[in-house]
Amino acid sequence: MIPTVSNEEEGVTQKSTLKKEHRWKWLVALMVGVLLILVGANVLFYVTRLSTAPKSAPVDQSYQGTDMGKTPAPVFQLHDQNGKLVSLQALRGRPVVLTFLYTTCPGPCPLTAEKMYSATQLLGAQAAQVHWDAVSVNPAVDNAHLATAFVAAHRLTGYLHFLLGTEKQLRPIWKDYAVGVTPAQGNAAMTHSVGIYLIDAQGRERVYLGSNFTPEMLAKNLQQLLANNTK
Repeated sequence: MIPTVSNEEEGVTQKSTLKKEHRWKWLVALMVGVLLILVGANVLFYVTRLSTAPKSAPVDQSYQGTDMGKTPAPVFQLHDQNGKLVSLQALRGRPVVLTFLYTTCPGPCPLTAEKMYSATQLLGAQAAQVHWDAVSVNPAVDNAHLATAFVAAHRLTGYLHFLLGTEKQLRPIWKDYAVGVTPAQGNAAMTHSVGIYLIDAQGRERVYLGSNFTPEMLAKNLQQLLANNTK
């Protein structure tokens, strides 16, 4: 005999099933609600972190050449072709162009000087806001007379300070600025590193320009240094 189910039993069963379905739907809705709350909280936390996090400074890519990392420039003092004492430390407050030359150089030194002259022309009145310096790398030959003539020949009178001294005075400066100097031997002319250091108004090395620099590169870098004189 097949067991029969009364209407009352069927009603109880249906109610029980409905309760289970209702409870399940309620649990699902609760879980979804909790999940939405957690997601919302995470989004709010992320947005808050973004709005309150310190903004990193933009990378300054305006300088051309080798970045010197704002290393404090080694200080020195020497007399120029006019007998004036030039102290690098006393030049704080204005950018400095620093190179290493000698007056009887057959090639790279005159070329560097000509590029410096061209840069002064590109800068115009701003060129007077820069201190232009060349340290001698041939103390046995360089003197005030030859230095004055060299500066005049390259139209840098009033700009370039040709700094002179004895080998004892100059050699530590060459070393501090990694300038290699090889004395003349036999028929071979002396050789030395050719390049330019750009030092900012706070006395920090900012850029090194190798021998292949252009006047435009030099002028643009100096314009940036002048524009950021207090940074």
